[in-house]
Amino acid sequence: MEQLTFKSLLTRFSFDDILPEFKALYRKIRPDLFEQTDWDIYRNVYQDLQTCKEKESKSKYTIQISERWEDLQFIGSNCYLYYEGGDDYDYRGIGGYPCLSEILDMRINLDSNVALSLEELTAGLLWEITYDKRNGLMDVDMEHLTFKYLLTRFCFDEILSDFKTLYQRNVPESFLKAD
Repeated sequence: MEQLTFKSLLTRFSFDDILPEFKALYRKIRPDLFEQTDWDIYRNVYQDLQTCKEKESKSKYTIQISERWEDLQFIGSNCYLYYEGGDDYDYRGIGGYPCLSEILDMRINLDSNVALSLEELTAGLLWEITYDKRNGLMDVDMEHLTFKYLLTRFCFDEILSDFKTLYQRNVPESFLKAD
């Protein structure tokens, strides 16, 4: 069997092929948002990923899956980028990795106790990849992320709801008087 990569999975399945597994995963992890979710957003991201080019250089990381998404105790705890070189180990959350084009071509390793269909695996990786996309940070160089970039990336109306929530939580006595 060929070595699995996220890109090889993307070429194997259409979005409609993985949508039932993606919805089941979404319902399990975020039942509070399930009914109002616009699935076309994920369809568009999936189609963008299908046409995205892998980075030419090979990454030293692999995508490690240590448990099924349904078995999660903490969001993102089952899927991470792993590097082992001699005595050096490095673990990174897949959603925080700065270069999506590298993630597409990384080998996927499933722990021996993890049984996932290829559709479930593809849906789970789409969930992980889109976590940062939903928060507007996909393909951002996190090492060099600046406040200035964030100010130019989002208009005030886009962050107003989140700003109000934080303001109300952190300064509740001033929140009611705020304009």
